[in-house]
Amino acid sequence: MNPQRLYRITTTFSAFFLLATLLSSCGFSASPSSAVRSFFSAIDNGENEKALRHFEPAIAEEVGKIRIIIDAYISGSKEAGGIEKMDIISETVRTDSKVKVDYRLHFGNGEAEEGSLLAVQIKGRWYLTVE
Repeated sequence: MNPQRLYRITTTFSAFFLLATLLSSCGFSASPSSAVRSFFSAIDNGENEKALRHFEPAIAEEVGKIRIIIDAYISGSKEAGGIEKMDIISETVRTDSKVKVDYRLHFGNGEAEEGSLLAVQIKGRWYLTVE
C-alpha cells in the first residue's frame, strides 16, 4: 500500500475517533434536565472527572469546591445503595439562559432526596452552575 494513502487513512480515522471521543466526553447536554440526569449518572458511576465536566467552564476557579461537592455526592450515593431512579419534578426558567431544575433521587436503600440544580446555556449546550 502506498505510504501516503496509508497516512491519509490513518489520519482520517484518528480525526473521527478524536471527534467522537470529545463529543461523548464533553458533557454535552441538549436540555437542562439532560444536564442534571447526566451529572447524576456520572455521580452514580463514581466518575468524578465526568461529573466535573458538567459544570460551566467559567467557574474553573471553583473547581476545588466543586470536587468536594462531587465527592460528597458520590459517597452519599454509595452509602444509600446507589441511585435507583431519578425524577425531574420541574424546570423553572430564571433568565433566557438559566433554568432551575428540581429533581428527586430514589436510592437503593428506599430513601429519596429532593433538590435543585441551576443549569445555564452556553453556546447551545447546557451546563450546571452555581449561584
